[in-house]
Amino acid sequence: MGMLINPYQGTVAVPVLAATALTIADGVTTTTTATAPGGIVAGDLLLVVVSARDASGGDASCWITPPAGWTRLGEMKKVLLSVVAFYKIAVGGEGNVTITNDRGISENVVIYYMRITGAHASDPINSMWVDSTDVTSGSYAPAFSGGSCSVDKCLGINVVLQENTGTPTVTVSGAGWTKIREDNNPNVDACLSTKPMNSAGNQTNISYSSSGGTSTEWAALTLAINPITVNYGAYPVLASYSQKLAVAGTPVTSFVITPPSGIVAGNMLVLIVNNDNTGAGDIVDTPSGWTKIRESGDTVSDNHTAMFYKVAAGGESDLTVTQASSRYVAWWLRLTGCTGLDSSAEFTEPTGNQLHTVLTALWPTTTRNNCLLIGSSGVSTGQIGTYEHVYGAGDITLVASVTNSDAINNEYAALFTARAPIAGINAGAPIFHESARSPVPVSTTHSAVAAAFY
Repeated sequence: MGMLINPYQGTVAVPVLAATALTIADGVTTTTTATAPGGIVAGDLLLVVVSARDASGGDASCWITPPAGWTRLGEMKKVLLSVVAFYKIAVGGEGNVTITNDRGISENVVIYYMRITGAHASDPINSMWVDSTDVTSGSYAPAFSGGSCSVDKCLGINVVLQENTGTPTVTVSGAGWTKIREDNNPNVDACLSTKPMNSAGNQTNISYSSSGGTSTEWAALTLAINPITVNYGAYPVLASYSQKLAVAGTPVTSFVITPPSGIVAGNMLVLIVNNDNTGAGDIVDTPSGWTKIRESGDTVSDNHTAMFYKVAAGGESDLTVTQASSRYVAWWLRLTGCTGLDSSAEFTEPTGNQLHTVLTALWPTTTRNNCLLIGSSGVSTGQIGTYEHVYGAGDITLVASVTNSDAINNEYAALFTARAPIAGINAGAPIFHESARSPVPVSTTHSAVAAAFY
């Protein structure tokens, strides 16, 4: 999934939503079959968007596992609602696909299985954005982000869903957005819209109004689909990385991490440490020869994320890191084609959130074009569970995630990257969304750091 620079802006055609097949299913606890659209041929972009609502009315919106051979794009998860997308490039002859609800809780779902022509064959997804809101009563008219794209002639795809006790009708507004269809399943209403994104940059917000029934939650997902002919710009590359975590969740005051493979003089090296220490202030020491970029969680949080960098001399060996006594997860990254650090940002949620957190201003505002964004976020909780970071907005790739537990605590961390093609275009807009999967934790705290390299 990539942000691309397109030299053919005047001649490329916008990709086309050629066909959409609908599947509605009630009470899905394990799997359901999504009906395929007709006419699939090799080279088509196949896109599935699943809108779901917990049929029991509880707090367990579903977790969707994509079929084998498909790539998951991300998910916006609310208390009752979730929307998730995944895609593949057709080889020809694709048919129906099996959708798996791996949480085992009854869900009502609306599934759109789309066939798109004229999309880029190797990097079809330019960007993805998610948004949501809560409604206390009555109808509501939210205005959600219309997303952003880095090249001209992208196709915008938007799916909005609402938790609604009736059978509503959604009206879509916003320059260039056209409502394609709307479909209702008990308590979940989904609406599909498209827009030709003829100019690169931030797009016009998409707004909705609803009549009929009572809405309590809204969630939306917007994709920008790359046109068929694009050329890549030059970005730094995450060439290799190593990983280290505390053995069996044991707190330690120091640890040794081995270097990533292939280090040569001039490579940019990045060190990330996430831990669950409860102390205030910076609690991860800066290794000799390194520069600390940021440490998030430096006030009252019991989850800290620290990031450091240096230019390789060549021949780097094992690195000893000292810290306040903590469980930890650490990554040592090697970047190629990198000149320096552009900017950085952080996020801390010391009070925690039992279901999810939204890192609304994690990405820094870049001052240069073609930056590689490196980010890491962590969760500490007082209850054992399985955690999943749901990446959903901007051009985000989840590189690695680790759970590190002992008998009573859970330490979870994730490493992710993105590409920012134009200075400032990603400022404050992409969201990295992390959620507790099961069971719901007693308490959680979150921290995150991101830096842009050029």
